[in-house]
Amino acid sequence: MSTKACKPPSKPCVPFKHDFNDSFETPFLAYTHLLPIINHLKTLPTLQPDNLTVYDPYYCQGSASHRISQCYSCICINENRDFYADLNGISWPDHDYVVTNPPYSEDHKARCLEAVREKLGTRYGYAVLMPEYVKEKSYYREGVAGGEGREWVDFIVKPEVSYDYDHFEGKGFQRSPFKSAWFCRVRAEDWAAVEGNYVGVEGVTILRGDERAKKRKGPKKRKRKNGESETEKALGGYGRNVRANNEKQRKEAEEKKKRAEQKNEKAGNSGQPNSKYRDEHGKRTKKRF
Repeated sequence: MSTKACKPPSKPCVPFKHDFNDSFETPFLAYTHLLPIINHLKTLPTLQPDNLTVYDPYYCQGSASHRISQCYSCICINENRDFYADLNGISWPDHDYVVTNPPYSEDHKARCLEAVREKLGTRYGYAVLMPEYVKEKSYYREGVAGGEGREWVDFIVKPEVSYDYDHFEGKGFQRSPFKSAWFCRVRAEDWAAVEGNYVGVEGVTILRGDERAKKRKGPKKRKRKNGESETEKALGGYGRNVRANNEKQRKEAEEKKKRAEQKNEKAGNSGQPNSKYRDEHGKRTKKRF
């Protein structure tokens, strides 16, 4: 048997259509930010702590199963299967909670949310890792649970740092070009306990899913008390010089206009014609040349 190391495959060996740019594994740090949810689920009388089953329907290279099992000390199902084919065939494994990171290309994010919300019948909810901008997309907002008597509570676990994803060939950026967040759902009866578990947890911020992002104020409202805008502040001295020059030009124009008005007023009050070639009514009386 040869002792030479085998080269990694040029692409993942998977039985479904696959995009090279979607082959990024979720970092272990990201899974730790869901521990307050998982720890609460393990306390439920309907679940045995060691029998909690987490399902990740999107397969990449198999590291998700090992990382989830290690982080949560639970059963994790992450099989090398075509998830969409399983949905069409109404065939997927029995599970308690979904933790997954879907492909970000095409319409996978929307299809993933539709599946975990409406098709899988997950008992206790889900956590889907996606770009933070998804919170403003209609395919997320239209399905957010809210209102009185709701069965579920949607919320977002927003990390303070950007997650670094691992490509199976070591490709891609050293740093992710966007910030990610966990888009989560738990039963309404579990929400208070989950929210309490996140109190004091460093490195993350919890946002309710039905809360819209605050609209950025207009330039006038962003003016500081000293008259310096945020843009000028960011530009430093250059921004302040531009503002000073504009103010100087405005004052010079006002002074010029004022002098012209004073001159016209003086000429009108003197009773003398404005020109020796015109009468008091301004009509020309003599040619100049």
